[in-house]
Amino acid sequence: MLITVQMKKNRIFVMLFMVTVLFLLSVTFTNVYGQAERRFIREGNKLYEKEQFDESELSYRRAMEKNEESQKARFNLGNSLYKQQRYDESQKFFGELADEVEDPEIRSRVLHNLGNSLLRSGQIEQSIEAYKEALRNNPHDPDTRYNLAYALDLLEDREDQDQDDGDDRDQDDGDDQDQDQDDGDDQDQDQDQEDRDDQEPQPRPDQISPEDALRMLEAAEREEQRVQEKLMEEKSSEEKVRSGRNW
Repeated sequence: MLITVQMKKNRIFVMLFMVTVLFLLSVTFTNVYGQAERRFIREGNKLYEKEQFDESELSYRRAMEKNEESQKARFNLGNSLYKQQRYDESQKFFGELADEVEDPEIRSRVLHNLGNSLLRSGQIEQSIEAYKEALRNNPHDPDTRYNLAYALDLLEDREDQDQDDGDDRDQDDGDDQDQDQDDGDDQDQDQDQEDRDDQEPQPRPDQISPEDALRMLEAAEREEQRVQEKLMEEKSSEEKVRSGRNW
């Protein structure tokens, strides 16, 4: 009986020992992967600051190989993709993170960058909603207020353009009807009317094409980058630029 009790104690001891070893191995494994993840993120951030965006993308993807749920790696990867003008891909990462992140300040930054990606891909209404949601999480962010105002101006310009195009189409229809009624006029008058109908409406100076709008946005972003670089020289705080802010 004593031997049986002793054997049971030994088995319990062995089991506890194995559980402890497995736990320690798991902790060690997690720490190693966590360190590798952070190392790749740091490398990616250095490359991003040097504007080597394609290489920083690779570093962030390596970090995600160590931890595919890493919010920092995914957020910064979205920024690298944005800088490479791969807006649809950057939207994917920012959109997913916007649904996951709970901290209001960080969520505001995610939504800000989501708005930028949407705006650059021509989805003005969706970008406005993203900026509004960002401001609900951080009402005092001047960069988001600036971009929201800019997007609203673009939307207004586009609506004015659509309205003008509609007026032009209505006018063309009226010209066609007038032409039908004037069939009895002489040939020269018919020819003059056809020449007027064939002329393309001249663009008004206050109309902005999507291409011009994008060029304006790029110019604004370059100016923002210049101001930000100047601020970084004076203040060693966390990077905060309107066109793409890393974690």
